[in-house]
Amino acid sequence: MQIQPENAGAVYYRGLISNAAGRYAEAETDFSTAIALRPEYVEAYARRGQVRLSLGNIVAALQDFNTALQLDPENRNVLADRGQAYLDLRNYARAVADYSRLIELLPDDPQGYVYRGIAYYNWQRPDLATVDLNKAIELEADSVQAYYIRGRIRAGLGQLILAIEDYDRAIAISAEFLEGYFYRGMAYKYLGDWAGAIADFQRVLALEGNVDLQEQAQEYLIGMGVP
Repeated sequence: MQIQPENAGAVYYRGLISNAAGRYAEAETDFSTAIALRPEYVEAYARRGQVRLSLGNIVAALQDFNTALQLDPENRNVLADRGQAYLDLRNYARAVADYSRLIELLPDDPQGYVYRGIAYYNWQRPDLATVDLNKAIELEADSVQAYYIRGRIRAGLGQLILAIEDYDRAIAISAEFLEGYFYRGMAYKYLGDWAGAIADFQRVLALEGNVDLQEQAQEYLIGMGVP
């Protein structure tokens, strides 16, 4: 793609194309060039931050998100992305702070509650996580992630029947939701329902996605005498 070197917007657009194609290093270079040409280019900082997250450079991504938010303090997409970066760093307090701000800006958007619920879940605060996930489900009855994470919380609390109900709902919404089948299979296994567990673990192996969970499902099946 031939562009004029002084055209920050064109360089940014080329970066979007590279990012969509998974060419993250090229995208990072283009977004950096766009920023050099237009130092207050909020979208370029935000996109470069996303690319750097994909490349595993979380600290640099945070710097970009911080700059973008200095330029546009109420940018909801950047708040969500910075919250994810803090989650990746296991800085749950700051992740919760960003998601709380996101909820203030968009109180009727279920995704903010899902994000904050996930942060609380990872922070080992199941009560607060459940409140947020319940709110997300109230706002959006087909929120796969909300049902799934709430199921994980309930399973962790020993509420296996309730956990299965949540996994059922997640799977009903998304029939190829591998994680839902795996953890429902685990719940069935702990309840002694081997037929249910075997069916779910076999379903995990038939789907594409989380290789680690597929390997665990295979091990469980072997342990249960299923070749």
